[in-house]
Amino acid sequence: MSTQLINFTIPNKLLGEVDKLAKKEGKSRSAVLREAAHLITARKVEKERNFKAIQANAKSISMTEQDAINLVDKIRSEIQINK
Repeated sequence: MSTQLINFTIPNKLLGEVDKLAKKEGKSRSAVLREAAHLITARKVEKERNFKAIQANAKSISMTEQDAINLVDKIRSEIQINK
């Protein structure tokens, strides 16, 4: 796997949390940040895939795209309420 060195800014408090997690898990700071980046990108891909499936299913039952979006928003808000 090819790698590239990058520089970016991060708030000191968040960096402290990253360092604590890295120490607790026996990982490097870079390993923790790579894992975080992977999780974020994987979550975005999964959300896009799920939304496309919802769109396809909505069309198959003659539901408009906006109705499908409204339904997803309603479900998301109910899930957050029940946490």
